[in-house]
Amino acid sequence: MKKILIIGKNGQVAKELVNLAKAYKIKTFAFGRNEFDINSIKSINNIALKINPDLIINASAYTQVDEAELEKEEAHKLNSLSVKNLAKTSKALRIPFFHISTDYVYDGKIGSPFKEIDKTSPMNSYGASKLSGEEQVRINQPNHIILRTSWVFSSYGNNFVKTMIKLGQDKKELSVVSDQLGGPTSAKGIADCLLKIALSFFSDPNISWGTYNYCGSPFISWNGFAKQIFEDAYKLNTINKIPNVKAILSKDYPSKTIRPLNSTLDCNKLFVEFKIKQDDWQAQLKDCLKEVSKKPLS
Repeated sequence: MKKILIIGKNGQVAKELVNLAKAYKIKTFAFGRNEFDINSIKSINNIALKINPDLIINASAYTQVDEAELEKEEAHKLNSLSVKNLAKTSKALRIPFFHISTDYVYDGKIGSPFKEIDKTSPMNSYGASKLSGEEQVRINQPNHIILRTSWVFSSYGNNFVKTMIKLGQDKKELSVVSDQLGGPTSAKGIADCLLKIALSFFSDPNISWGTYNYCGSPFISWNGFAKQIFEDAYKLNTINKIPNVKAILSKDYPSKTIRPLNSTLDCNKLFVEFKIKQDDWQAQLKDCLKEVSKKPLS
């Protein structure tokens, strides 16, 4: 049985990786930051040698976009410096490395979905720290997959879907930006994508390494996404009313952080190389809300 070492076990994608790997007959070993020092090559090396995995997936990241503007050093430390250590260790041990990145490495200023070859130009500190992490992977580990994704949601942790549900339980009206466009992506879909690429590697080590885009389809605004969340949640009795969702422009929304207006990703390269299609976020949202309804909102 193949083994995967997962870094960042408390994250949304990591939890879904552990859940889904069983169906693929893959054994997972997940570790959180409280169990080893992600900034220590020696600590990472010790875990990898103990487990002897066939693959390392990094699902750990500093993901608080607004806070990253105030905690730039901390964001850079986790999203870049620790990634450098992971990449260097994986290369030294001859273990391929998968890493999750973000749509925020782009500036959102083109009028079509971003391709992997398009120029990167982050608009905020979070995006800059993630781009720096990508560069560390490319420099230190040739056998890598970088998966850029967007608008991640699940029944775990903190994300837009769960935030909307909390607000929808208390508010009759709320304002959500309507001029930012992207592809909501389920953590389950991301995990499944990574595992399918892993299976390709396990069957043939000569896969096309590099950077790939992966996000949900169809594209929608945050405002449209919020409306769909409330409609589905109401049908599932997760909320007892549908609040009025007002459209507001990004320039009129109070935020510490500049976000790209266009976060849509072209995922054709992933399909060509691995025959992996974009996720249907609408179907995944319904499944997510069913899971959320069974848990207390954290």
